[in-house]
Parts: sequence; C-alpha cells; structure tokens
Amino acid sequence: MPKRSTLRQALSANACEAILLTLDTSMLWDRFCLIEVCFVWGGRSFTLAQVVLEHGSATVGFEQYKPVLECAQAVLPPEVQMTLLADRGFNHGELMRWLNNQQWNWAIRVKSDLLVTTPAGRTQAVEGLFPPPEQAYLVGPVCVLGDIDAHLATANVLVKRLKHRST
Repeated sequence: MPKRSTLRQALSANACEAILLTLDTSMLWDRFCLIEVCFVWGGRSFTLAQVVLEHGSATVGFEQYKPVLECAQAVLPPEVQMTLLADRGFNHGELMRWLNNQQWNWAIRVKSDLLVTTPAGRTQAVEGLFPPPEQAYLVGPVCVLGDIDAHLATANVLVKRLKHRST
C-alpha cells in the first residue's frame, strides 16, 4: 500500500489537470455501511478517506459523510481543481453548498422528480426536461433546491439488456 506522501506526490503531479473524485457507499453484511472518497485515475480508483458505520442502509446523511470529505480534502494538494462525482443517494443541498464553498466542481446524479428552476423562471421536475430518444440536453444555469446554481444535463439513451444464458 502506498504511503500518504507517495499519494500526495501523485496527486500533485496532476496539478495542471482536474482531478476526479468519487463519493460512494457500500453495504457490508447488511449491517455496516462503508462511505468512501476515492481518487479516479487511469481507470482505477484509489481510496483517499473512508469510514465504516453500523448502519442498516447505504443511504446516509450529509453529517455522516462530511468528515470523510474533510479527511480526503486534507490529503489533496490545495492547488488542484477537484471534481466530485456522486450518485443520486448524495442529492443533498448541504453537500452541494459545501462543494461550492470549497470551489470544487461536482456532478451528482439526481432523481427525475427533483424540482429545478430554469433560466426562464419556470419550476419543473427534471423529467420534464428529458430529450427525445438518443439525445442529450444541457440546461443551465438552473436553480436547484431553491438556492443552488447548477447546470443540468439530461440524456435519453437506449439501454440494451443482455440475455443471460446458463451454461
């Protein structure tokens, strides 16, 4: 396992580029929830910070994962531009505000019923902004959760399901 200083050197070497981070949870034995922030590089992810909580669900609140973000932030060189990727379980206003305060970029998948206010001042659910099949829209800036400026990307892609064959 690399030493923290080796990881810091690797991160600093990317100071001219944006660094991708992921925020994710995993359930362990249906009893424990692993929360981790990982550095994404070269098709791999490297854990920067993690915590395991006794928690019966992968859905956690901001107050539970904020310390993991702060721990990861302490490892990251301050001059590097971060972009955090997270799934819809992290669709929390507190997270978005925290990320904006840190001047981090972010992309968080949201549920289709999330209300956004468009540039025209119309408030509607994200599902009303879906494009036709096989297309994508970039809508923005929009206002999310009443006070968070963001850009919204929606896509309508065909998902092909593979047939499972038993051998």
